[in-house]
Amino acid sequence: MQSSYNAVRTFELAVPEKKRNIKSNYIATFVSSQEDREKVSTTTANASLSVGKFGLNAGYSSQSKLKFGLTSTTFVIHYEEVETSYRTLKNEDYQLKPNAKKTAQGDMTKFRNRYGDYFVGGYRYGGTYDAFITITTRTMEELKAVKATLAANFNSANAAASVDIAHATSEDLKKNEANISIQIITAGIDTSSMFDIPKKGAITNNIGDIAKSLTAFREALKNSKPENYLPVHVMLKRYSLLDDVAEAMESQDHTGLIPISPAHATKILTFNREKLTMDSYYNVIADLTSSQINSSIKDKCRAEYEDIGANIETNPDFYAESNIEAMEKLRQRMGNLSAQLKALGDRYVFYQILVSAQKKEEACAKEKDIKNKPFGYNGGSVGRRTFAVSTAVTSDIAAGSEQTHVQNKFGGKSWEPVFMTREGTVYCYVEVIANNTHDEERTADLYCIGRSKASFHFTCGVGRWLEWTVTLQSMRFNSDIYPFGGLQ
Repeated sequence: MQSSYNAVRTFELAVPEKKRNIKSNYIATFVSSQEDREKVSTTTANASLSVGKFGLNAGYSSQSKLKFGLTSTTFVIHYEEVETSYRTLKNEDYQLKPNAKKTAQGDMTKFRNRYGDYFVGGYRYGGTYDAFITITTRTMEELKAVKATLAANFNSANAAASVDIAHATSEDLKKNEANISIQIITAGIDTSSMFDIPKKGAITNNIGDIAKSLTAFREALKNSKPENYLPVHVMLKRYSLLDDVAEAMESQDHTGLIPISPAHATKILTFNREKLTMDSYYNVIADLTSSQINSSIKDKCRAEYEDIGANIETNPDFYAESNIEAMEKLRQRMGNLSAQLKALGDRYVFYQILVSAQKKEEACAKEKDIKNKPFGYNGGSVGRRTFAVSTAVTSDIAAGSEQTHVQNKFGGKSWEPVFMTREGTVYCYVEVIANNTHDEERTADLYCIGRSKASFHFTCGVGRWLEWTVTLQSMRFNSDIYPFGGLQ
């Protein structure tokens, strides 16, 4: 289906003398799954049809760039003050342009190919504001902390417009070493001269720009004059509602129906949803640098991703029902690439967790900090289940080995075990349990994670039982499925 603004004569709707029937709405939500994306798409659906000098033209492109994964998400802030009803004309008051009328009377198929099926027949006045905040962290724990901060700090329009809250949020993002990019888009009111942010639709990384821009946007709406009050949402009407077009259709026996069955329309909707999911997985991998991912693997994914896109964009009849076989084959390719990208992203997250655990392990050992050592301390136990990430990672762990060791000794004894993994694997999970509160762990170096060797030194008091349980699990960490440079 197509729409055109060219077939109908320009018409004027009365500019509102006062802001009547205006409703404000504020939504702040995360896009962390396909379901979340659907909700955001519904929320901003009208905005994608906005028109006018300051209309929102980047609506769909912003949707396709939303990112979500295990260590990334998109936080969407949407604020609007819009009329509750559309301003339209009576059907008999819309007039075709002379050339369009002549085309319709001569050949309705030609008219439809040139002008489409719909014309803009009405508007809703007001203003809309959207901020798309893409966040990427190193670990899932950091992302969880960042999401908690944003959810708490941006729970209302007033909070989102607060400079103090913006500053506190920025500090918390820095603490969690979060990388952010922000795209701010407004429609309805020209705010370009009222706040200092990049041009509309450009990218910024300053969280304070949200407070500045939203404050200015709300002030602009509050103080706007009638002549500056612009339409932001459009209503599309079918040309067949116009007498001239209806008469031409009847005389030419032209039904105006689109040859798409309901079943095929559902397949198109499913295809596009899966395409957006693939986009999200690809956006995560696309941001990784050559030091974070093997360039050849990234290039293969990019080549397949671009070829899939080219198949859609270069074929004007791609969504036609007669092209269903080719569409289904491409859908299968999208599914395969999505699975590959998701597994690659999950493994990258797991790799980052291992790196983080390894650094913590070494830091605690150097500081000789018994209480805060990650594995094993006086009278307690700590386990680090780093592999509970995804099915892909769990299957990688299954290819390694699992070892559980229990030692019982009586009276002033010590236990100094040394464990080795199978060839080609490294330890990814270590759990040390002190079964007696009087036992002590005196290991100087606890360098286990990411290595093939694990050494410990356990002791107990005189006349006491020494009882420890050590569980280690390893994995095959090779460059084919973990192309991230390896652990050092």
